[in-house]
Amino acid sequence: MRRKELRPRPTRNPETDPAARTTGMATPGAELAASGAEPTASGGELAEPNADPTAPGPELAALTADPMAPSPELAALTADPMAPSPELAALTANQTAPGPESPAPKSGVTAAGGSLPRRIRRAAAMRGYDGLFRTALWVLVALVLVTLVGQLAGIGGRPDAIVGPRLQPPAASWPLGTDNLGRSLLPRLFQGVGTTLLLSALAVTCTAVISTALGVLAGYRGGRTAEMILRIGDVLYAFPAIVLAVLVAAVLGPGRTAALAAIVLVTVPLMTRMVGIAARAVARREFVTAARISGVRAPMIMLRHILPNVAGTVAVQGTYALSVGILVEGGLSFLGYGVQLPDASLGLLIQEGGLYMVGAPWLIVAPGVVLIAAIMAVNLIGDSLRDRFEPRETRSLV
Repeated sequence: MRRKELRPRPTRNPETDPAARTTGMATPGAELAASGAEPTASGGELAEPNADPTAPGPELAALTADPMAPSPELAALTADPMAPSPELAALTANQTAPGPESPAPKSGVTAAGGSLPRRIRRAAAMRGYDGLFRTALWVLVALVLVTLVGQLAGIGGRPDAIVGPRLQPPAASWPLGTDNLGRSLLPRLFQGVGTTLLLSALAVTCTAVISTALGVLAGYRGGRTAEMILRIGDVLYAFPAIVLAVLVAAVLGPGRTAALAAIVLVTVPLMTRMVGIAARAVARREFVTAARISGVRAPMIMLRHILPNVAGTVAVQGTYALSVGILVEGGLSFLGYGVQLPDASLGLLIQEGGLYMVGAPWLIVAPGVVLIAAIMAVNLIGDSLRDRFEPRETRSLV
């Protein structure tokens, strides 16, 4: 290894250089240490005493550096333009780092995009709907069974028998009290519930048959046939239900027949439209098109392919029509256009009890509660059937 040449130490003028005066006053040991130090390669500054005499100077290091290494300016120009700056990286790290107030999730429930909680909520909602469905079904079944047993067993006596004084409160002999003629209210309530439910069920059966036939025909044929059927339904649907029912009862005369016809005419338009929409959606599917191309006749296509696929819509709309029928029958009987005396219905019992509501409120409480319970039970059953046959509706409420 080549040893560097030692250059003579430059002399300083003590008169012009204050450092020279200070150096001249130093101790001999200090001068000896200074004289033993190796001057740097630059020739103007003293090197440290313990410096390696073989180490290259800054000029030599610059000369022997890699000529292919980029300069700092060139490295800055050729850097990745998409790389984030240090300030942006620091801000991003602060935002994404979990703080003490937002601990990491304990499980992988939310890490999967939140799909599991949605399924849990949907399952809980379906369990809630199942509970409501069972409760409403038990209420309706109990109402029908109690009515049948009461009428067949003759509980409370005959509906038209006078059993005691008029307008008496509930007692052991007449559990629900007596009416304005001294008749027990309990057997009349059994008769009224049976009449209302029977008329409504019969009317809804007729409605289901008519609406299903018209809806399937309109949905399959389309064109002018569907337009004519739906426009007639729109004209009938434009009238309020109770107004149309009163109009029909006024034309036919008060009685059971008028109530039956009024319920059918009120419930047919909406049910026909809903069944027609469902049938139209089924008629556009591939298996119906394949059956039509294969030469299957139109009546067979409607019976075998379209009708089974709209049965859910018919069931749902049938329950809603039943609740509307109960309400319409009660309204007609309350107004005097429905069931007439000496028969009884829920609307007629409420109309009779309303005349004595101040002195004998028990006459209106029992029929009113039964009417509300029947309508609510039927509506809840309809909602549960809709959620079962139309799962898209359930996915949109959760």
